[in-house]
Amino acid sequence: MSPSHYAWLRYEDLQQRSKNLQNFNDYAWGIECALNYLLSAIEAGTFPSDLAELDAAVNRAISTGARLWRSRALALKKWMPATESSATMAGAAEAIIEFGRIARTVKKADEEILVDAGRGYTDREIADRHASTPGAIRTRLSRLRHKLTSQGHSTNQAA
Repeated sequence: MSPSHYAWLRYEDLQQRSKNLQNFNDYAWGIECALNYLLSAIEAGTFPSDLAELDAAVNRAISTGARLWRSRALALKKWMPATESSATMAGAAEAIIEFGRIARTVKKADEEILVDAGRGYTDREIADRHASTPGAIRTRLSRLRHKLTSQGHSTNQAA
């Protein structure tokens, strides 16, 4: 059997396996990578002439694809934030409403500084963004906190 014909048979076999999978898991991603490998190798004519080497290359593509999927899944689990609950979203809606009230009572420049502080920028970063100094930003934020507190707004401070 010619290596080209064998490569197409392997491709057909992998397509069948892929179709029969019930769940899309790391093995399914491995099969997908092997299918891509076979298509690229057939198109470029770069598949191994030895059938055992071709089988080893296909199995290596499956293993590599599965490992890559597991690695990406772990990274997503570690670095992606958890889905917000409805309670968190309700709190966010209340915060948006409260910020709207606050924005109506301060100047536009003060509003921009409050937004930057709320986003977690440091005093130095806020100062750079507003052509000011960190000390002036700290003083301005302190005065805004006092002003807003006296007007009845909540000023929860994280640190």
